[in-house]
Amino acid sequence: MGLLFDIIYGVSLPIMVMIALGWFAQRWLSLDLPTLGRLHLNITLPCFIIFHLATTEASLSSLGNIAWFTIVQFFVLFGLGWMAGRWLKTEHRHIPVIAIAIAFPNTGNYGIPLIELAFGPAYIAPQAVIMTLHSILIMSVGVLALTAGAGDWKASMKASISSPVIPAIIIGLGLNVTDIVLPTPLLFPLQMMAGAFAPLALLILGASLATADRQDVWRLAPPVMILRLLVAPILTWFACLAIGFDPVMTAFLVVNACGPVGVMLVIVCSQHENGRNVAAMSVFTTTLVAPFVATVALYLLRT
Repeated sequence: MGLLFDIIYGVSLPIMVMIALGWFAQRWLSLDLPTLGRLHLNITLPCFIIFHLATTEASLSSLGNIAWFTIVQFFVLFGLGWMAGRWLKTEHRHIPVIAIAIAFPNTGNYGIPLIELAFGPAYIAPQAVIMTLHSILIMSVGVLALTAGAGDWKASMKASISSPVIPAIIIGLGLNVTDIVLPTPLLFPLQMMAGAFAPLALLILGASLATADRQDVWRLAPPVMILRLLVAPILTWFACLAIGFDPVMTAFLVVNACGPVGVMLVIVCSQHENGRNVAAMSVFTTTLVAPFVATVALYLLRT
């Protein structure tokens, strides 16, 4: 019960407060969500990636197993979500949104504090690697899937590779490998913008919920919740057993798989004007339930 309280009080409730603030802000101010989405994807996200990759003290070579597992896991769950979307006979434009929602847990503003609570600060660096890989995948595979329905494959490819995420990763890794320390006039603004990543994402999520078509979204939210919070962790657990990961690493990866739908999905859907309502409600409903699922998973994996 203590861990459940810590997760809800220390992780979930602050997230819900920020979401509520975004909801009220949209009601009062009628925010321009596509512009906020572009600001988030093109400024705060690259700064977040550069800062954390450049300053991590973990050995990048030691994180290879986590990296390849995360990539394979994403594509398996993406395919499962795509099949689920077709089986649900939803609108074709919503199928890639469902697929990404199943494959893309919130490993950032939700996952990082949760992992620190459950496993300690030593696992923050592996968590940052997972979050960075998810950012790459959603900004490449995710954007390609969301825009492909328009029929212009050249435009879709351009949208997926023109993101500043890839240059940010190259810069961050380059600074880390070469042990270059940025001067304070550059490092401090970078750190401040990196700190704005999570709050801005949650504000945009709340604002998106304020404009969501609830009848359309609620029909899809339950299957997304089941696949994201139940099927994905179970498949991850079986995969960890088959590969032979040690119990702590297995618990780490399974708890990550218990995360709610990543907030960045709402940002990307807003920017490309496809399925924002489905994405927003999927994030919201899974965020409500995820703390209980993570607590049960931790209890089962530690007994």
